[in-house]
Amino acid sequence: MHIQITDDLRDEVREQIRAMRSMSPDDVPPITDNPEKCTACSARPYCLPEETLQLEPDRMPSQEWEEYV
Repeated sequence: MHIQITDDLRDEVREQIRAMRSMSPDDVPPITDNPEKCTACSARPYCLPEETLQLEPDRMPSQEWEEYV
């Protein structure tokens, strides 16, 4: 399969690179509304969903979290 590299695709790649370079290790992603997604997530050690549920339950985006822990 061949993919024609267009100016639009180049611009999209450049934008994605800019977005990645602007990321900081201090940026914590928002907690997902589906706790099952957290199981294999690489950011889990940073966002600590179970700890957040215990300490700040109002930050949890859905009722599903109450059943998760």
